[in-house]
This record gives sequence, structure tokens and C-alpha cells, in this order.
Amino acid sequence: VKKKIEINETELSSPYVINAIGDANMVYNGIDRPGGIIDLLELGGVEITIDLKDRVEINKFFGL
Repeated sequence: VKKKIEINETELSSPYVINAIGDANMVYNGIDRPGGIIDLLELGGVEITIDLKDRVEINKFFGL
């Protein structure tokens, strides 16, 4: 089984960067909890790095 991420029929390669809008601490606590998504990904061999930032910029999506 090939491990990949595909969005709109476009395969993405690592490293994957995910930006999220919201209270940084609340978002972090939501994903980094025992048995949560971070634990599951790390069990699958995925290396996770989380950078909390006060400000992020997310460009407008020009898709479908």
C-alpha cells in the first residue's frame, strides 16, 4: 500500500504543511491529546513537528 496524500486528484509529496486558523493553544490541545491524531500518525511512522504561531497567512483558494 502506497502512503500518499491526494487532493483534487493531485498527489502531494512530503513534507506536508497544514496551517490552521484559531486559538493556537486550543487547536494544539485538540490534536495533541492521548490517542489523538498525532499519536495515530506517529504510530504509522509519520514525523510530526508543530509550530504555534501568533499569526498565519492563508491564501485564497482558486479551485473549483
